[in-house]
Amino acid sequence: MSTAVKGQSGSRPPQSLLPWPELMQLGLGNLRLSPRDFWQLTPRELYAALGKITTAVEASAMPPERAVLEDLMRAHPDQPGTAPEWSKRDGNR
Repeated sequence: MSTAVKGQSGSRPPQSLLPWPELMQLGLGNLRLSPRDFWQLTPRELYAALGKITTAVEASAMPPERAVLEDLMRAHPDQPGTAPEWSKRDGNR
């Protein structure tokens, strides 16, 4: 049984429901799977393996909570005279 699309001159493979270029980048790049190991995974196994990566990416995209920001500000205070110009115009420094 052919998987090519019929009714057109020539044939082309059917369009996939999975985003293969992105999955290959994550599997081969981020997870550092060998091509053999990548292609032996089922889509369900690949998505399970990517769970920690996608959670970390989503978490890194979130702004820090107020307490975390305040801790960072205490640990790394601005030095006198180093405030950006926009900050000085607003009367914050």
